[in-house]
Amino acid sequence: MIGGSTIDSHSVQRITLRLTRDTDAPGAARRALDSIDHGLDHEREYMVKLLMSELVSNAVKYGGDGPVVVEIESTRHCVRVEVDDRGPAFIPMPRELELDAVGGWGFVLVDELASRWGSSGQSASFWFEIDAA
Repeated sequence: MIGGSTIDSHSVQRITLRLTRDTDAPGAARRALDSIDHGLDHEREYMVKLLMSELVSNAVKYGGDGPVVVEIESTRHCVRVEVDDRGPAFIPMPRELELDAVGGWGFVLVDELASRWGSSGQSASFWFEIDAA
């Protein structure tokens, strides 16, 4: 499931995942966050895992060919996650969703919960950051 992982053990911790494009990918990404010393409180850790799960799920469902690449970087100030689905670039558009709508909440949640977020513009690579405090 996880191939080519790297972790730096200095003030910045980084892990790169190449996930198989299947339903286990979001869980593998969440478990990878547990393998680094991110220093987040429980609420912020939950937010990172939720947003990461949403972006990885979208990548599995709508992305291009090959693995989903997830980079997790932790500093003492924030955790940054970038998900690249190897698909064509697009710009997420705000939408009005019914409160009981199933699906379609990923970018709404990222916009509401992330400290900062964006995309590469070159591919379908999206990132977000959650501040440590």
